[in-house]
Amino acid sequence: MMDNSVYYEDEDVVVKTEEASGFIFIHTEISSNWNKSMLKRLKSGVEGLFKELESEGHEWAFATSDDEKSTRFWNMVKPCETVEKFGPNNEYWIGAWYFGED
Repeated sequence: MMDNSVYYEDEDVVVKTEEASGFIFIHTEISSNWNKSMLKRLKSGVEGLFKELESEGHEWAFATSDDEKSTRFWNMVKPCETVEKFGPNNEYWIGAWYFGED
């Protein structure tokens, strides 16, 4: 997986990965209001990404935000294993997905 690489892209959605300090972070960019069709494509793209990351030996992926609404969106795409607050004054959110073997 290349640093800051685009994994999936269509007219409404971009899914990027970033490797930082040995961790994989998922970035999503939505260029329009979400709808069921866009959400379905996004879910498919993320599932494909997670399968690729798992085949490369990764077990976890993360997303961060300073907006709690993002956590609801992450869980619509694929439910997180955990969502927690962190940082100074707990002002940031981190979501984590596990896709390794149990």
